[in-house]
Amino acid sequence: MSGCTVIYPIESFFRSPDHVQGVVVDQDDKPVSGVTVRFDAWEHVPYVPIPFTATKRFSRARTVTTDGEGMFGLSFKREGLSLETVDKAGFVFEPCVTPKSWSRRHIPEQRSSPQVGRFLMYRVSGVDTSGVKQVSTPEFTFATDGSEYYLDLVSGGISSTATESADLAFSVKQVGATTWLATIRAVDGGIWASANEKPYAPQGDYISGFSALYGQGYAIPYRTQYDFFAKTRGGRHFSRVIADVIKKTNKIQFHYVLNPTGNRFLFVPETVDNRGIHGPPHCKERYHCDFAYVILGEGVQWWRKQGHNFYPLLPAEEFAALMKPEGKDQLSRRYVARQLYAPGVVLEELSRSAVWQERWDVAANPATPVDILNRLQSDPEASVRQQADETLKRGLSIAEYLRSKDYYRHADGK
Repeated sequence: MSGCTVIYPIESFFRSPDHVQGVVVDQDDKPVSGVTVRFDAWEHVPYVPIPFTATKRFSRARTVTTDGEGMFGLSFKREGLSLETVDKAGFVFEPCVTPKSWSRRHIPEQRSSPQVGRFLMYRVSGVDTSGVKQVSTPEFTFATDGSEYYLDLVSGGISSTATESADLAFSVKQVGATTWLATIRAVDGGIWASANEKPYAPQGDYISGFSALYGQGYAIPYRTQYDFFAKTRGGRHFSRVIADVIKKTNKIQFHYVLNPTGNRFLFVPETVDNRGIHGPPHCKERYHCDFAYVILGEGVQWWRKQGHNFYPLLPAEEFAALMKPEGKDQLSRRYVARQLYAPGVVLEELSRSAVWQERWDVAANPATPVDILNRLQSDPEASVRQQADETLKRGLSIAEYLRSKDYYRHADGK
């Protein structure tokens, strides 16, 4: 048995190396030098030299340090490479936006170009937290007729009328027997929705708000939670917000951390509560990382990775951009077809697509106009006809309701 272990170093010795290189940046996208990055180079080797038999994992620690540009590089010959730790005093490592492992590429030509990784660390030492405040509002009773209510993040007050100090607007509209549409938007700023905790609010890519459907065909849950970061008052305030919507009593309560100084730092070490929203990121290796905050790749908006019941409030121009000829990949078109705020002219175009999956998405969109759904009931594809029937049977009054709101921008200007 011990003699078999010799197979491993001999085998890897003759392999051509594969390469990994990466960069470590902080919350402002600036490189971080002097970071120790530790990897585990591993390989599975059979206990006996017979294919498809039990294997033993062999590991070897590999450590590199980032240079003045935050860069590092590493060559490996083993089967795979796993990230273990990223460490520097005064920083907190965020694993949720970082690749965890790399495997040797089977095509030798590919090994000439390195595999890449981008790691994020938050600077937490020497940051002034004196302006950061933690607030939990009282429970507030709301109507389900779509009436808007306004939250002042500084005072924690909620009002049924908009004031100059209003930061967030929210509403709940019952659009079917078992379906509610909840909408949250920033009055003067933007929202970045994510269930993941971070000691810093995101730097950019905020949108005006979002809507969420819940209870579609099912019992509305007792409690629904919405988590997001908010940039308000023209970007002078940043906050991390949890909104609790309680179905039984038609109540909503907000819990948030607010930094009114213009700094994006939201960490209050001495006031961590059992929700954890005021502490450092909890998404370590053993915890689930929310899909909203996983690396999306260059040029992909964060809101496109949200769940199918999440609908960003976007202007018509944004949807038009996703439909431009140079960006007309099927995933973009199908994403637009599912959106509540997609302009009617765009849904009309997609409903006549030669790709039946795009027509199916339009048929499944609860905000698709009735005339389009009626036409899709005669679609050549059986699954499209069936989906159009199901959407019509739900009888959701979403399209009409959305067009009654003056802050939704449609292609027809309404």
